[in-house]
Amino acid sequence: IVKLKRMAKKIVICCDGDSAGWGAAKRFADQLMDSGMDVLVATLPDKMDPDDYIGQHGSEVFSEKVLDQALSYISFVAAYYRRDKNLSVDHDIKQYVHEVFDELAHRCSPIEKDLLIQQLHNETHASKESLEQEFTKSIAKKAKQSKQSQDTSPDEDRTVQVTRAPANRAETDRAEQLLLAHLLMDADLFEEKRLELQDLFVRDDIIKIFFKLAAFYEQYDLPNYQRFAETLEDRQLKKVVMEAILTERSKEHTTQEVNDCIRHLKRNQMKRLIDQKRHESKEAEKRNDLLKAMELASEVIQLVRSLKVL
Repeated sequence: IVKLKRMAKKIVICCDGDSAGWGAAKRFADQLMDSGMDVLVATLPDKMDPDDYIGQHGSEVFSEKVLDQALSYISFVAAYYRRDKNLSVDHDIKQYVHEVFDELAHRCSPIEKDLLIQQLHNETHASKESLEQEFTKSIAKKAKQSKQSQDTSPDEDRTVQVTRAPANRAETDRAEQLLLAHLLMDADLFEEKRLELQDLFVRDDIIKIFFKLAAFYEQYDLPNYQRFAETLEDRQLKKVVMEAILTERSKEHTTQEVNDCIRHLKRNQMKRLIDQKRHESKEAEKRNDLLKAMELASEVIQLVRSLKVL
């Protein structure tokens, strides 16, 4: 592990697809996570091993369908405990939830907690309230077991501490975040709106994410916000991405919602341009450049008219 840490910050594990292989992948992933490394786990279908898969499908398919679809550590652990469970049986549901939380609760950042609870809710149909209670119990249990080491836990160094976006955020900030959420979940939408959006965002962090997402979609055809977040080295950018994913968005009226966000950002862009032109006009007046001032004032009038019909 020490040698691996010198060579790479992120490791993709791929073991055999049988039970022994899953167990080995779990052990390796646990050790690497405990050492502070970022870990992804690629899984193989039909109990195949990597050599068999490559022999049958080829190395390019292996890279595209297996390595590029690797699971985050948390997703892998959930899948690991879900393998032998019948989630239509109450006993199996309870055991699954207990095992997952016992394994992951102390590792989860607030954002990861929300995503994990949402995932278990979707899989088991257990109420979010009951899952929250079980999560809290698991945290309390771990705290009792490791009080002395809690303050120096390495988990704190590698998780991204994020919170839900406040409800009263500025309207433009909200529009940018909501639009980013849609783009993270829909590669086709990103490609459709790419040129229209590239000059509309205001926040520097979202602008950076937008162009990194463009590069990500050029490499991977399908949206995968967890994998995209793993590619971001900047912890603040990771935080923005994960906050965006938690943003409530309309699934029934996606097109209207996206268009409303774009319209707002275009209006905001035009308002900023109007303010800039007004400032330049005043500066021209101070320099006694009346011709330039009148020219800028005329541009302001045209922009205000355009704003009214946008």
